[in-house]
Amino acid sequence: MARSTVRPGPICSPHAEDLAGATPAMRKSPAVTAFSHHGADGEPELLARCYRRSLELAVAHRLTSIAFPAISCGAYGYPLHLAVPIAVHAVRNFDALDALDRVVFACVSPEVHHAYEAALGASH
Repeated sequence: MARSTVRPGPICSPHAEDLAGATPAMRKSPAVTAFSHHGADGEPELLARCYRRSLELAVAHRLTSIAFPAISCGAYGYPLHLAVPIAVHAVRNFDALDALDRVVFACVSPEVHHAYEAALGASH
């Protein structure tokens, strides 16, 4: 997969089984991180590791695609404007990204979708 083709997915339900193209073989990788102290406790690196580890597991299990919500931006309180660039950077710089056919950022609201569009456009 060419790194420049990573883009936000359609606005959709936060439930994995509702994602377009979902199959019984879909696997969920739990990845959450709380945000506190405005990033003073290493939260940016922890969040990036969540994305990298999920990607590693997808490749290790020979999956061809993976979908991410805006990890930790809901109940865990990670600010969207900080989390989205971390997510985009972690995915685009994943060493084995070419092993995946598709990476989707599953956006649950127009606000999240716009944040991903901005981050993806800014990171070219």
